[in-house]
Amino acid sequence: MNISGIVSFLQAHAGIENPVVLSRLVSQPSHGHVMIVPDLNVTTFSQPQIEGGKIVYYHDHSDTLEDRINFSLYLTPGHILLCNTSIPVIIEPVNDEPFKLNTNAPSITVVQNQNQTITKENLLTTDPDTPPEEIVYDVISRPTYGRLLLLPFNENISEVRQVNKFTQHDVDSNRLVYEHNGPLQAASFYFRVWDGRFNPVYTVFNVYVLPIKLNVTVPSPVSLQQGSNVALISESNVKLDTNARQDLVIYEVTTTPKYGVLYVRDGAAASFKQTDLLSKSVMFMQTDMTVSNDSLELAARLSGFEQKHIRIEIKVVPLMIMNSMIALAGEKTRITLQHMDATPLAKLTSSNPTYTIVKKPKFGKIKRIIRSSSSSGEKRGTREKEVTKFSHQEVMSGVIYMVCRKIPTMEYEGVLDSFAFVLAASIFQPAVGDFEFRVKLDVDEYNITLGGPMDPVGHEGEMAIAPNMSNDYLLILGMLLGVFLLGVVVIITIRCRQNKYKHAEEEKPEPTPAVGVMPLPRPPDHLMPVTPHVKRYANDHNSVAASTPLPVLPTMTSTLPQCKVIPLSPLESITGSEVDVSAKYPYGVADGDEWSSFDTSDLPCQSATTQRTNNPLLRRNQYWV
Repeated sequence: MNISGIVSFLQAHAGIENPVVLSRLVSQPSHGHVMIVPDLNVTTFSQPQIEGGKIVYYHDHSDTLEDRINFSLYLTPGHILLCNTSIPVIIEPVNDEPFKLNTNAPSITVVQNQNQTITKENLLTTDPDTPPEEIVYDVISRPTYGRLLLLPFNENISEVRQVNKFTQHDVDSNRLVYEHNGPLQAASFYFRVWDGRFNPVYTVFNVYVLPIKLNVTVPSPVSLQQGSNVALISESNVKLDTNARQDLVIYEVTTTPKYGVLYVRDGAAASFKQTDLLSKSVMFMQTDMTVSNDSLELAARLSGFEQKHIRIEIKVVPLMIMNSMIALAGEKTRITLQHMDATPLAKLTSSNPTYTIVKKPKFGKIKRIIRSSSSSGEKRGTREKEVTKFSHQEVMSGVIYMVCRKIPTMEYEGVLDSFAFVLAASIFQPAVGDFEFRVKLDVDEYNITLGGPMDPVGHEGEMAIAPNMSNDYLLILGMLLGVFLLGVVVIITIRCRQNKYKHAEEEKPEPTPAVGVMPLPRPPDHLMPVTPHVKRYANDHNSVAASTPLPVLPTMTSTLPQCKVIPLSPLESITGSEVDVSAKYPYGVADGDEWSSFDTSDLPCQSATTQRTNNPLLRRNQYWV
């Protein structure tokens, strides 16, 4: 380390004649110690000490290859920091420690006739003072079956060569590969390993061979959507289970499809690889659009092993929407668009798709039920017929029903049932479908009647009352019944009161009017007072025996005046014009027989404040008291 250049720079540019520069050790190195011989504790060094070679670095004898010394330079006086510097230390290794083979029994497991990479988990040798590139393995005797291959470092180079010598660095880089080729029995090779100085170690590397497992299954058929002629064959349709490399599996078509062609990457093919399935490059194209299914057979091959008769079914899926349905045992359950909806196919083909039953349900029948009525509303009857074919329009009209029979032993969850059908339209290929439904009893776990289906609606729009109503319907009917009963009670109460008033009126003694005198008109029965306290008053002239009920007024009984009752004579003539009469009486005059008049000037109880100058007009149903 030479600091004379720093001193010369300070003299020339800072104007310092004799600058003093000191070097201080920031910290001791990681794998050694810095000191001035023989003083071990001095960490600040002057320029003569630095340039005179008095400072030394002692390595700690560890198996390290490098270290670093950090210094800080200061200007005195003032102890001004000039800079920080670092000195690298390169340590030359000394091979003075022996190596160690860490894997006591090196071995691998390989599938018969397959390749297996040998990694450091299978073969590992370590040496603290020797790099992996210098730990060498020499193959003394080659493998009994197969060979050792060394892959190139560059992945772009496909050269693979057989080797009898390799290093630990090759093993750590996953470049060493064992290729098995032979019968189903163990193999081995003999080798030695050494670091170039100490005595080598000799041992055997064992190879355990497993038989090839090749199992191809078809968990589900290939689905071809109705209205399309191309279906993709993927790994979900052809499931491979093997302990070998999947990219080596090849499929050959042993039985070609009858109504279509197999395509691999835009070309007809008779074979394909597992990688083609993974990349979704295998397709089936239907050429005959009059059938609803097809099939083909494959044979899988891998390193001399073969699996034949791999059958792949190709089924056309109906272009419709299906949902599960609950059918009540012993009842009629309507099949609606919520359960079977072929509207997508109907819109695509602009036709009325038809369903043809190819497998009947086990616990029920499919019937067409039409309930109609006449124009006057009278029921005509029900047409009911079991069908094996119905249309999408009939499902929309609500005339297709599932009629299930009663099942003696049935659990609460019910039983599953289904029927198979063929859905066909005018243009595209037919499709086979399976409609599943559950047959259940119409009683829940609390023995409460469940909501059953409504009775059918006929073409004329008649709806019959459902035999099984839900709780909502029962609630509504209960409310209506309560309103009806309340109305009946009100009507009976009103009639009873009217009869009571009528009987009371009949029991009253009728007054006997004088000869030639007209009786006073009475108010209607419903306006008669109901108080029992009634007093009768007779006039002074005893001309009329009148019985007029009057209510007793406690505050006025002592001051009631004695009034004269004047009989009203029939109206014989009306003076003045109709306009005058209308002006006197605000109601007007309808006819002359309806009005009566009398003079109130002779009334003994006439008040001075209520003197009248005109004769008032009264109707027949009005009276004076």
